[in-house]
Amino acid sequence: MKRVIAFSRLMTLLCLVGVVFSYAMFQGGFVSWFLFYSLIPMGLYALSLFFYDLKHIHVKRELVKAELTVGEKLKVTLKLRRRFPFPLLYLVVKEQFSSMERTTKVLLIPGFRKEMSCEYIIEHLPRGEHFLQSVHLKTGDPFGLMKKETVLTCENKIIVYPKVVDIVYSPLINRHDHGIAASMERIQRETTVATGVRKYQPGDRYSWINWKASAKRNEMMTKEFEQPHSHYMLLVMDRSPNVYFEDIVSFTASLMKAMTRKGIQISLLSFGPDRVFFPCGGGIEQERQLFHHFIRVADNSAVPLDRVLDMERISLRQSAAPVIITGQLNKAIIEKVGQYTSQGAATIFLIQGKKDKESNEEHPLLTFALSRGIHVKIVDAFSEVSR
Repeated sequence: MKRVIAFSRLMTLLCLVGVVFSYAMFQGGFVSWFLFYSLIPMGLYALSLFFYDLKHIHVKRELVKAELTVGEKLKVTLKLRRRFPFPLLYLVVKEQFSSMERTTKVLLIPGFRKEMSCEYIIEHLPRGEHFLQSVHLKTGDPFGLMKKETVLTCENKIIVYPKVVDIVYSPLINRHDHGIAASMERIQRETTVATGVRKYQPGDRYSWINWKASAKRNEMMTKEFEQPHSHYMLLVMDRSPNVYFEDIVSFTASLMKAMTRKGIQISLLSFGPDRVFFPCGGGIEQERQLFHHFIRVADNSAVPLDRVLDMERISLRQSAAPVIITGQLNKAIIEKVGQYTSQGAATIFLIQGKKDKESNEEHPLLTFALSRGIHVKIVDAFSEVSR
């Protein structure tokens, strides 16, 4: 179709030149021949532009960094290089993201230059994977008699991570024996839970020495301590359609980071069209997979949260204290979470927008949740905190 349009423009140009030439031949005089000779340069340029191939231009895209977090700006540099310095009066460079309806246009004045470059900044990139696959070039003559455009392949991948905010997390459970044992846990010695004595080993502290037992056995003996189990907590991220879902993802990532700093073993359950479960103690590779999930996750779950909690009752019963992160709260959710408070205090983080005070609908729900042993923490204006 584009070739047909270009060919029709060329025929229009040739017909125009022929009409002006016929007018000069029959009319004669200075004015008619002046119009004809004035049209000749423009016609020749348009004719040359018709045979000029924009695909000979080589495009290279350079990114300052290809991995960003929500709120950061992306700086892009486009470098264009061509073989033949054909005079171009203008060149429109347009880019479009494949994952969203956003275009960026830059106007260049190439002239006879073989190499050109342009820079632009993209703001407000949403969380997810974005692809820059091609560059659209467009040029023409100053009178619009001839236009040329082409699309050049130039692929780049941009990853936008959710915003992770430093938050302070204080666990509600302070017991030693809860949850299930997990590998790679950080063992913390506490002198208040000494269970016996053993022979001295290199690295033992001076304060651990049991002088009485050392004197009896005539060798250095140190106290042997109980190894407390780490917290094993299950985080359930609600993926039901919600206007605050981006805040839910950001808060979940921030909360997991804060828990990890506390030495708490964490598992994550993300239920949508597919069930995604990350067990605790997965190491660096699992952390990479976890953030990859945060990049691609969407609020596309057709199953309500209360049904998800009912379906995942085995996983929830193994957890010391289930933590639910959601953007909506109702009686059915509270009743389901209340079934798992026997092994520890359950917590619901309710993500909402900025508001001045508690609504009339929330107060009875908060009272009902408290009666079932559930701690409900309302997190409002988290999107403003994460900026």
